[in-house]
Amino acid sequence: TASGGTLSLNDWRRAQVNTLVSGVYQAIKSIDSNMIFGISPAGNISNCYNSLYADVELWMSRSGYIDYICPQLYWGFEYPNEQFRFNNIADKWASLKMHDGLKLYFGLAVYKSGTVDAGSDEWIRNNDIIKRQIEYSRTKSSCAGVILFSYSSVTSTEECFSKERDNYLLLFK
Repeated sequence: TASGGTLSLNDWRRAQVNTLVSGVYQAIKSIDSNMIFGISPAGNISNCYNSLYADVELWMSRSGYIDYICPQLYWGFEYPNEQFRFNNIADKWASLKMHDGLKLYFGLAVYKSGTVDAGSDEWIRNNDIIKRQIEYSRTKSSCAGVILFSYSSVTSTEECFSKERDNYLLLFK
């Protein structure tokens, strides 16, 4: 607390981000109360809190910050760090306290199709990861849906993207 304040530097930073998020929310609602405001934070909750100073658990648990949240759950089922395997990180987000009216969407990484991720060739060996992630997301009652990233990957004609797309589009027929 070099400035003489009572908060640690990290807590002060989090308070500033919280004030910004709340201020944007209030500004939007003052213009149009029906407008929705949400954030798509990194999927690592601890990193959000400790490095990005984004208190996503606060935003989710109290009204006045966000209407929806879409964490970027950009890991596969075989990610080397078990904590960040899709099912484990999705479970963590789905278990967080949510204020009434908050929508939770899972952000999925279509752009990883056909790539090596953290040394794992899962995204090369499989062309149904997004399909399985959507199916898994549907088992979480707190998850309102998924958002696919990125648009260019969703619409790409490259074989790795089109095979993946063919598999997950079957879920919507």
